[in-house]
Amino acid sequence: MKNKSLPFLIDNLPTEPGVYLMQDAHGRIIYIGKAKDLKKRVSQYFNRPQPPKVAAMVKKIAKFETIVTNSEKEAFILELKLIQTHYPRYNVMLKDDSHYPYIALTKKGDPIVSIKRKANDPKFIYFGPFPASQKAYQIVDLIDKIFMTRKCKTRSKTPCFYYHLGQCPGYCFKVISDDEKDRIRNSILTFLNGRDKETLKHYETKMKEASKELNFEKAQDYKNIVEAINHIYSGQNVELTNKVDIDVIAFTQIDDYIGLNILSYRAGVLLNEQFAAVPLFGDLNEQIMQLIGQYYEKHPLPSKLMLGNSFIADSLSSYYEIEVIVPRRGQNLEILNRAYQNATTSLQKHRRYHQQLGSDNESLSVLSEVLDINYPSHIDFVDIAHLFGSEAIGVVVTFKNGRPFKKLYRKYNIESDNKFDDYTNIKEVLTRHYKRKLSEGKHLPDLLIIDGGKGQLNAALEVTKELELDCYVVSLVKDDKHQTRALINKNGEEIGLDRNLLAYLAMIQNEGHRYAITSHRAQRGKAIYTSVLDGIKGLGKKRKMVLLNTYKSIDVLKTVSFDELSQLIPKEVAKALLEKLNTDS
Repeated sequence: MKNKSLPFLIDNLPTEPGVYLMQDAHGRIIYIGKAKDLKKRVSQYFNRPQPPKVAAMVKKIAKFETIVTNSEKEAFILELKLIQTHYPRYNVMLKDDSHYPYIALTKKGDPIVSIKRKANDPKFIYFGPFPASQKAYQIVDLIDKIFMTRKCKTRSKTPCFYYHLGQCPGYCFKVISDDEKDRIRNSILTFLNGRDKETLKHYETKMKEASKELNFEKAQDYKNIVEAINHIYSGQNVELTNKVDIDVIAFTQIDDYIGLNILSYRAGVLLNEQFAAVPLFGDLNEQIMQLIGQYYEKHPLPSKLMLGNSFIADSLSSYYEIEVIVPRRGQNLEILNRAYQNATTSLQKHRRYHQQLGSDNESLSVLSEVLDINYPSHIDFVDIAHLFGSEAIGVVVTFKNGRPFKKLYRKYNIESDNKFDDYTNIKEVLTRHYKRKLSEGKHLPDLLIIDGGKGQLNAALEVTKELELDCYVVSLVKDDKHQTRALINKNGEEIGLDRNLLAYLAMIQNEGHRYAITSHRAQRGKAIYTSVLDGIKGLGKKRKMVLLNTYKSIDVLKTVSFDELSQLIPKEVAKALLEKLNTDS
């Protein structure tokens, strides 16, 4: 053991349940786990042979802390909270699937149906998640049409548009009883749970009645609703005879990877299937428990769970206080076997794919080893692009869990007078970007990668020091053939990389260049367009904006006739503009 005090710490460990936090020589938390008996579990890391990945972690342990809890259940809950707070390097995290929407229905008050990206507000009942978000929106639109939901965000105290359509009882200006609201809510619940055949029959009857009365417009409206109901629930066959709300959990292992598959049944209908592949680290059962815990931190618990591992089933039953089934025969066993088959097939595909391209998680794990940092789940890459020397822009592209996270991409027009000075440009972009992040309390990167050499790296380090950013900074350098060659760490040392890691970092670098070039082209096109419009009498900012919004390029503008152009701007201005365009061409 590196730390001579570790034997003393181990000997004095408590035998109660609790959570342990492993730390490295810098005091960084590198792994968090729970135990029924803290002394027994923690001792195993040092007294037993361990798999290579765990052995590598144990070598880094300089000290550890323990938190005693009253029960295993408390330890389980605390472990999850601490993992999500500290993101330890050796704890494997499920990739964020918060982009999958839920349908949310208010539990009390006016019945309101909406789309939510997170299922953590106790005021709502949630259905989903829906990997195909379009389907979720279709269902919400349909519910708003056929049930008396409240559609208006504010109360106008006068009848709204939907009231006149017969799609609202008048929440804005009438007193609607709680019993009536609950009746509407229960009808929606029945519909969402797939138990509602009456609604379909009701509109089929309405359609036939309208046809008999020769009210074909109304009949067509009812027909559209019937078709929408059939379309939305097509393919959702009731597979469980007892029509329960249950999640079926199956996991499998291939080499050093785990495949976790979760089938979500609501009222016996398969609503959703989610698969995750993660690297195996340490004890399989312990890691599966952590992954399941992470999943239900973000997703609502059903009334029952089903899986094939008795040990994990007993633990989940205790932690969540719900029924957990371990099937031995019949339909439940068939469903579980299907989930296992899906998990195995998906994991095999995942392994084949990442053996060809190099796994993102593996690359990040190797990168954390090379740089001796915590697992970099959030990476920012910064690049500067020049526009014929006269203009420059800076871009920041973000990668989360190894994948591009495009909604956090940002571009900045360089305001410095010297557009050729990359060092000044990098300082400007980083200062503007992270000052805003800090003011908004947004999550900062674990790793910041700069495109360039030591000069660009030092410029970035000045900014991170000034702003007190707690992130590791490196730069990427290229060879004479303009291929990514190596990393330069914060000490200015070049670090040679293996082929897979080089390929992964080159992918990040190429994505940054792609975004910079795309942004550049848009900027350049706008600059050229705007410059052509300059100097024409009567063509001010407002009229320029009208032209920019109507005609997207100079080439398009050149094809416009005088008559068409004079409908947007005065004739004398249109004439002057067309003369300039014809002269320039």
